Amino acid sequence: MKSEKFIESIERLVELNELDTCALALGFNQNQSATEQLKDVAGAEKLKLFEDILLDVTKRMAIKMKFKPSEEMKIIYSQIAETELKRLADMGETSFRCKRGHSLEKHRKSLESVLLKLKPTVN
Repeated sequence: MKSEKFIESIERLVELNELDTCALALGFNQNQSATEQLKDVAGAEKLKLFEDILLDVTKRMAIKMKFKPSEEMKIIYSQIAETELKRLADMGETSFRCKRGHSLEKHRKSLESVLLKLKPTVN
């Protein structure tokens, strides 16, 4: 019984790599109108916390971040990923700027991966 709970707990862990956190952090930064709307979902304090987590991981150049996201966090990060993907859809490589030197295509693929990682699990 305990091992089942442990396995269930592990299965809900999400791992975002350095590129994922970079792409999401840029998404927060570049989509201010979307982040304003998301305050209704999680509140201003939690929204700031979720963004600060990404910025901290990105700033420290951490390789990855493992966590068990709350439903609010899944919604916020997924919405940011979707909004950023829309913004990047019509952008050319020459217009794209990433402080870490990632390509536009890498950010797109990473955001698509984030959406899959945060997809709700069905029991």
